[in-house]
Amino acid sequence: LVALEYLEIHRNKVHSLTPIEALENLTMFIASNNVIEDATALKNLHKLTFVNLSENPLESIEFAKELPDLDRLQISDTDVADLTPLANAKNLYYLDIRGTKVTSVQPLVGLTNLKYLLLNKETVEDWTLLEKDDGPIISEITILAE
Repeated sequence: LVALEYLEIHRNKVHSLTPIEALENLTMFIASNNVIEDATALKNLHKLTFVNLSENPLESIEFAKELPDLDRLQISDTDVADLTPLANAKNLYYLDIRGTKVTSVQPLVGLTNLKYLLLNKETVEDWTLLEKDDGPIISEITILAE
């Protein structure tokens, strides 16, 4: 299993990610619709480029600070409130934060590769930070009213 590059454990009532800590070659990981509260186990999986943890009671994405190649992150319908761990995610081009507790996108302002952002306008108070006078910084920003 150590050579595994893709793992999908969607809707499996998974509580802990500790068993996957040794999967060093994992590049894509989907664990949506589970009961994962802590994703710390992902922080040493440095080859991860795609992570989907949507629909989990997850509160922190601190693991993302340790994933230099992360380019797609889906954390919709989680309890995440802070995007600060993504401030240096220079490769990130897709982010889904719909249904989270995020109120500020300030940490995303310097992410020049971010092209797709899905968010809730009613909860993200400063989403206009991602716009310029001549149009959005992000090419496709999907804003959903709650």
